[in-house]
Amino acid sequence: MDPKLLTVIISLIVAIIGIPIAILQLRKAYIDNKKRDIGGGTEMNKKTKNTIKNENDGDVSNVVINGDVSINKTNVNNPTTTIQQGIEDDNIILKSTYTSLFAENGEVHSEKITIRNLPNGKIEGEVKLDDTYIYTLTGTFKNRVLTGEFTSIGNYTDERGTINLKQISENILSGFCSFSKITSSSDDQIRMSPYVWVAGENSDIVHGTYEFCTTCHNQGKKCCCASSDIDMPILLQNEARKLQSMNPRHQRMHDFSRAIGNTPIRQINSITSSICGTHCHFYIPADNRCKIYDQRPTDCKLFPFDIKLDTNTNEYWVGYYSNLCENSLPDNEQMKLYAHVLRPLLFLLFPYANTINRSDVCEKLNYATFEKLYKLQQFIF
Repeated sequence: MDPKLLTVIISLIVAIIGIPIAILQLRKAYIDNKKRDIGGGTEMNKKTKNTIKNENDGDVSNVVINGDVSINKTNVNNPTTTIQQGIEDDNIILKSTYTSLFAENGEVHSEKITIRNLPNGKIEGEVKLDDTYIYTLTGTFKNRVLTGEFTSIGNYTDERGTINLKQISENILSGFCSFSKITSSSDDQIRMSPYVWVAGENSDIVHGTYEFCTTCHNQGKKCCCASSDIDMPILLQNEARKLQSMNPRHQRMHDFSRAIGNTPIRQINSITSSICGTHCHFYIPADNRCKIYDQRPTDCKLFPFDIKLDTNTNEYWVGYYSNLCENSLPDNEQMKLYAHVLRPLLFLLFPYANTINRSDVCEKLNYATFEKLYKLQQFIF
């Protein structure tokens, strides 16, 4: 064969083989370059990845619940979410302590939770309902979602469950928990509840008292207890029985509340006094305080939040009365954060939404300005 022809043939074969290899090399170089662009390459890029912030980070401040538990808030003029998204998610870790809220047997309970952050997004910790009920907790926190399992230890080792929470702000996680006893029985099936964690140690958060409530009280201002624009609070069945049991010999249910038609719930009676006019049966005008504060009903803990029926769409909404507090309220974005803490309370009231919105129960509040926040059913379920 002609040497020149042979050389041409060999060159063609080499070219044909070399083209795919060159394409693969170019593709690899492109991918490596993209990785460097998002922080996967040089140390400088990695540093940039860990320090990206929103443009309004300088305007972030804290709202305080019960004096020492804070909810991160953003600039009202630029309400960017307070939790960074995208490539920063892997750098977010949980706080070391939280206070939880969940509903069970018609009441809201509170736990103390301690967390240890482990490598690769793993977490472990302890959940303490009281000195008797203690649980171990394991799980994974990734992309701002915490999934975990808890198991009771100590004297009671027959209960376990799961949690699924999303980080709503720097200091709030909100979602659901399920729990059941290992020993099955007909009246103890798997239960579910809205579940909320708020950073910090504060068992009083179950009372639903916010920073703006504390400030108002310290200034001697009247609350819903003695407002002529607010209807008396309703009582769930277990709440009415508990109030009666506080003084069983002399106190009867109709002494402090009335039945609402044929429903299972009641409404607290009002009293008229020379000091402040009409007020709640349990309000002490001379001291400007509630004498059952630690045991006050769910409806009281909600205020200024409430459940309201939109008669135009026949949908229930969670919102707040913006014109009934004597103290100024935070903006809508902050009230949305506060509302998450109320999800277990709203869960308890959900079955009675129709009764709560009866015209004879909320006659005065029908005329109050109500700011909508969330559709009730979508918010608590």
